[in-house]
Amino acid sequence: METISAIHITPFDEETREIDWKGLEANIEALIASGSEVIVTCGNTGEFYALTLEEAKEVTERVVAQVNKRAIVMAGIGYSADTAVELGRHAQRAGADCVMIHQPIHPYITKEGAVSYFRKVMESLDIPSTLYLKDAAVSDDILLTLAALPECVGVKYAINDLPRFTHTVRRIPEEYGIAWICGTAESGRRISSVPEPRASPRALSMSFRASPMPC
Repeated sequence: METISAIHITPFDEETREIDWKGLEANIEALIASGSEVIVTCGNTGEFYALTLEEAKEVTERVVAQVNKRAIVMAGIGYSADTAVELGRHAQRAGADCVMIHQPIHPYITKEGAVSYFRKVMESLDIPSTLYLKDAAVSDDILLTLAALPECVGVKYAINDLPRFTHTVRRIPEEYGIAWICGTAESGRRISSVPEPRASPRALSMSFRASPMPC
């Protein structure tokens, strides 16, 4: 483990059901004060799927402005490919350092469909991408193609099968420099340190390699 990647919560007002912006600000400050070097907006813990697209955009805008370069900001994006691209382009305009692409939630996604989805989103953006893998039914073989792309700098691996994870990491060439982020918080297990991220003109200064984090 090299550092902690923190996903903020997105609190809501109990009566109005609107986002509690002051509560969000307090959570961001607490995460930074605790030493978090990577702040992830619009993750699952950040209620991504409970937010409207406009709310998701505003959350990212506010977090980027508040963090103000004190940490790396990774913006969660997802839904359809076109919507993910829209959210990603907004995040890059807002000043996010990179994006985390949520895995498509379609129940029958194929290996070819997953590759096509992630590739389209990554190649449509000018900031680096981290892939979020959570569905054990989707083959890790997709990483053999996607990890080779220069836009891909990290993988958040949230499939609770550590032998499978180990096998996958060993199959990905070290020269790809992928940053592996532990997404197995539900099981209370940690993933050991793996290769450092690639250095490229597009790559941000991501020095984390394996980070226990809520998903």
